[in-house]
Amino acid sequence: MDFPRSNYAQIAAYYDQARFLVPEFADFQDANVIRWAGIAPGDRVLDVGCGTGIHTVSIAAQTGAVVYGLEPAAEMLTKAVAKPNAGRVRWAQGRAEQLPFADGTFDVVTLMMVIHHVVDRLAAIGELYRVLRPGGRVLILTASHGQIRQHVLKDFPGVIAIDLRRFPTIPSLRRLLVAAGFGHVSYHLACYSGGDVPIEDYLARVRSKFVSTLSLLSEEAFARGYARYEQALRARYGERMPFTRTYTFVVGKK
Repeated sequence: MDFPRSNYAQIAAYYDQARFLVPEFADFQDANVIRWAGIAPGDRVLDVGCGTGIHTVSIAAQTGAVVYGLEPAAEMLTKAVAKPNAGRVRWAQGRAEQLPFADGTFDVVTLMMVIHHVVDRLAAIGELYRVLRPGGRVLILTASHGQIRQHVLKDFPGVIAIDLRRFPTIPSLRRLLVAAGFGHVSYHLACYSGGDVPIEDYLARVRSKFVSTLSLLSEEAFARGYARYEQALRARYGERMPFTRTYTFVVGKK
């Protein structure tokens, strides 16, 4: 697929510091993953594209599942294995398109804000199906095109256009899952509202390029876009801004 791809070897250096302005939002995401994927004690769970393990370690600690974290970028894995409680997770380097596991290994496979990074989605979803046991579940946390258009970065020039190219639509994702053999494919919306936050703190995250899309802009385009975005945001909100996020969880069963 022809779309811009993020360099997580570079992003790893600042990822954890920039990612979550509201720590409770990560807890909210984890709770929904556990709920919709039906993760139970003793389940074998694979987190594909686990990054620095923010969610991977938390889900292992909360559920008592046997959790594996798979990540292509060595620099991100280095951050993951250094985390407190990282020993709860079995870490591996690899890509979604060629999973280094035997057929029927897992009860659950998750991809949390990862599918838009996958180059060959058909191959990757086939791999997810292969490594799941019969009755196993896949959960893909993503954003619909409608949600992307309403994202807090919608006024940052160029960002939404990039993400509409990168993210699959929910119907196209469902078709890929069904084509791979998944049944009972469903989707669930989750909306988080965490009150308001200081606009200075949020803008600091933007300058740190807290979402990978911002790293795909040239330095010139980022600087120019940031100036316009900051002006628009301050005019709209003043000193504090609401913190709300909406995502889609797509679930399928083997």
